[in-house]
Amino acid sequence: MATFSIKGSDGLAGGRELRALQARLASLEALVARLEAVGAAARALAADTPEGPLARRIVASDLPAIATATALPAARVGAFRVRVLRLARQHHIVSDAVPASRGVIAAGRYVFAVGAGERATTIELGVGEDDPDGDVLEAISHAIAAAGIGAHAWVEYGHDERGDVARLHVLSRSYGTHAALFTADLSRNLMVLIGLAASGEATTHNGGTVEAAADAEYEIDRVPARAPGNRIYLPDRRVCLALHGAREDATALLAIRPDVPHMARRVRDWLEILAEARAAAEADPALRAALPGGGFGAGLAQLAAEFRDAGLDPGAPPPAVADLEAALAAVDPAFIHIVARRTAQLAGQGISAAGQIAAALARQAEWYRTAPNPAAARRMVRAAIKAYFPA
Repeated sequence: MATFSIKGSDGLAGGRELRALQARLASLEALVARLEAVGAAARALAADTPEGPLARRIVASDLPAIATATALPAARVGAFRVRVLRLARQHHIVSDAVPASRGVIAAGRYVFAVGAGERATTIELGVGEDDPDGDVLEAISHAIAAAGIGAHAWVEYGHDERGDVARLHVLSRSYGTHAALFTADLSRNLMVLIGLAASGEATTHNGGTVEAAADAEYEIDRVPARAPGNRIYLPDRRVCLALHGAREDATALLAIRPDVPHMARRVRDWLEILAEARAAAEADPALRAALPGGGFGAGLAQLAAEFRDAGLDPGAPPPAVADLEAALAAVDPAFIHIVARRTAQLAGQGISAAGQIAAALARQAEWYRTAPNPAAARRMVRAAIKAYFPA
C-alpha cells in the first residue's frame, strides 16, 4: 500500500502548515487504499480464468429425470434438446443356483478364462473332495475380483426346494458393449457345471445374462448419437451431459447460461468497494479538487451512466443480491467484463494521480522545510496547499 509522509514536520519552519499538509497526504493515502481495493475487485471480476465469475456457467434442464448437464467455464451460452432412446448398461451374468453346503462340483483342478471387453484373465482353481459348492463359488468370485479385468463378483445365497443355494454374480465395472463379459473353460468344464455363461437369459435356477451390455442411444437436436456410457462430454458445447432415463416420447431442454447468482455476489462486492471509494473522494472537497475530472473523474462519470443504463447504479447503496440477479440476467456478461476492466484501469489512474500529487507536495514541502527564511517558508507552504487543495 502507498504511504505518503513528510519528514520532520514538528518544531521546524512552517511546522503547522506542514502538519496540515501531512493530514492532506493521509487523506490521499486512505483514498489510494480504497482505489487499490477497487482495482483488485475489478480485476477479479474481469478475470479470464476458470475461477472468474463471468466464465462460470450453469445448465438448467426442464426434464432432469431424462438428462442433466454441467458446464465447464466459458461454455457456449444457448440451449439444446436431448432425447434418450436407451441408457448404457453394464453387463451382468449369474451362475446356476447350486447347493451351498454340498459338494456337487467334482474334485480336481480347473482352468477357465473370464473377461470384460478386451481385458481377460486365466484362472486356475483346485477343488477338494469335501469343498461345498458355496465355497467353490466364493473362491471363483475372489479370483475374478482380484484379476483386475474390470468386473465385480460376489456370491448370493438363498433357499429353494433343495435347501440353501448359492449363485455367483459377475458385473462389468464399465458400461457399454465394449465391456461385455465372457467366460470359457480351458481345462475341464467348471463354467458349464455352474452355468456361468454370457449367453442365454437367466432364470430363477439357471444361469445366464441378467442384463445385457448396451451403449447409450440418444439424440441432440434430432441428430442421433451413441456412447459407451451415460456421462458424455460434448466438446463443441464444453458441457458434460448425464443421461438418466429413456423416453422416446419426450425431450429434455437444457439451457446453458451464465451463473448469474455467483456473478451477482461478486458484482455486489465490487459495487460496495466502488461506492466506498467514491464516498471517500466526494466527502473531502479538497480531494475532489486534487483529482480533476479530465481522466479519472470523467471516466467514473461515464461508467456511472453506463451502469444506470444497464439497471445498476454504482452511486447508490449496493442493491440486494436478488435485485442484482434480476438486473444482471438482462445484461450481456461481456458488458460487465469490459466495465470491470475499465474500472481497474481508472482505479490505476486515480492511484497514479494521487501518487503524483503526494510526491510533488512532499518534494516541495521538504524543500520548504529546509528553507533559510521561516516566514517565506510558511507562505510558500500555504501557497502549495492552496494550489493543490483550493477548497
